[in-house]
Amino acid sequence: MANKDIEISKCDGDEEESVYASADFKEADDGDENPDELLKEYDQYVDDLRELDNFCLYAKDVLPIIRFFEKIGDYKRAKYYLRAAKLEYAKRVNSYVDCLQALEYLSGINGNEETRQLEETCKKKLIEFRTRDLQNKGCAPLFYDEASIYCLNEIIKSLVSASKDAKKYGELDDAIIKTCKEQAVSYIEKNFADIVDGEKAKEQLIKTRNALLCLSASVVPSFNAFVKHLDAKIGQMTEAERRAAHKKKVIKCTVIIAAVSMVLIVAIIIASAIIRKNNGYKAEHFTISVVSKTNDKFNESLADGYRDSGYFYTFSFVVDNASPYAIVSLEGNMDIINISGKVLSTAAVTLNGKLESGATGDWNIQLNVKKGDNAREIWNTDFERLEIAFKITGITFEDGTIKTYSDTKNKIVHPIIL
Repeated sequence: MANKDIEISKCDGDEEESVYASADFKEADDGDENPDELLKEYDQYVDDLRELDNFCLYAKDVLPIIRFFEKIGDYKRAKYYLRAAKLEYAKRVNSYVDCLQALEYLSGINGNEETRQLEETCKKKLIEFRTRDLQNKGCAPLFYDEASIYCLNEIIKSLVSASKDAKKYGELDDAIIKTCKEQAVSYIEKNFADIVDGEKAKEQLIKTRNALLCLSASVVPSFNAFVKHLDAKIGQMTEAERRAAHKKKVIKCTVIIAAVSMVLIVAIIIASAIIRKNNGYKAEHFTISVVSKTNDKFNESLADGYRDSGYFYTFSFVVDNASPYAIVSLEGNMDIINISGKVLSTAAVTLNGKLESGATGDWNIQLNVKKGDNAREIWNTDFERLEIAFKITGITFEDGTIKTYSDTKNKIVHPIIL
C-alpha cells in the first residue's frame, strides 16, 4: 500500500549532537568519578547500550535503558545516551504499537539524515503492521502474490468478511482497508480466469463458486461474468464425467452380450484387475515418518510478507511405498503439536520426486512459520518433544493417475519421546 503521510509534531530540544554509531559510543571525561550507586548504574546502562546488538531483538528490550536515562535527567551525558537509546528502539520495532512509540520518540529528536530515514521506515512499518492487524481481525481483505485456487478462495472469503464490516475505524485504518479491498479485487480480476481454467478438481471450483456467491455484485465489477465462467467450467467437468460413465456402461453392456460362460470368466478377470488396480492407488499403501527437525534461520525484524520473514525449519521425511505403482508426487497436511496438545503450525507439504514400487525414499522439506509465539516455541523445542501428524491428501502416480483423498485420517508420524 502507498505510504500514508503521518503527521509527527516536532519538539524543541537540546542542541547537543544526536548523531551516533551503535558500535562507537564515546563518553566525554567530565571529571565526575564519584563511585556512588548512580554512577554504577549509569556505567552499566551505557555498557548495555553499547552491547545491544548482542542481546536485544525487540524494541521492548530497549525500554529499561530509555527509562533509566529519562529518570536521571542531566546526569553526565544522559541526554546523549537517551537519544541513542530511542534511535535503537526505533530500529527494532516489531508491532503497530512499537511504531507509534518509536515515532513519538523520533519526533523529539533534532532532525538529521539518519533520524529522517528511520522515521520514514517506521511510518512504512506502521502501515504494514496495522494492515496485518486489520486483516487478522477480518476488517481488511487478505492479499497474496501467488495465483492458486487456495489463495483465490481465501481472498474471496476475506473480502466477504470485510465487506460486511461497515464500521469506521479512523482515517489511517479506513485508508488501509480501502487499499486492501482494491488489491483483493484487482487480484481476483487479474487471476480468476487463469486459475479456474487451470483447476482440475471440480470440488475446488464448487467451493470457489459458493464463496463468490456470498459477495455482492457491487464489490467485484466482473462478478456476474465470473459466476458464468465458473458455471461453464463446472458444466464441462460434469459433462466429461457423464461421458466417461456412459462409456463404461457401453463397454459393460457389450460384454454382457457374449456367451454366459465367457461373460462370467471375462467379468471375473476384469473385476479382479480393476480391484487390484484401484487398490494399488490407495493412500494406505504409503507409510510416512518424520525423523528430524533442523532450525535453519529466523528473522523477526522484517514485517510479514517479506521473503525472509519468520522462522525456517527443515524436517526430514521418510516414505515407504508398498503399492504396486511408482509415484512422482505426494501431498498432505502436516501438523506440529506441542506436549500440551496445542497445534503450533499447520502446513501443506508436497514431496516431489520419483519413488518406485516397494522402495523407501527420503525428503528434506523446509517449512516457513510466520513470526509469533508458536514459531518461537517450535524453534526452542527439541524435536523429541514435538508431535508431528500428517494426513495424505493427494498422490500423483508415474502412470499419470492423480488421486485425491478426502477420507484419509491424520496419523502420528513422529510421537513425543518423553
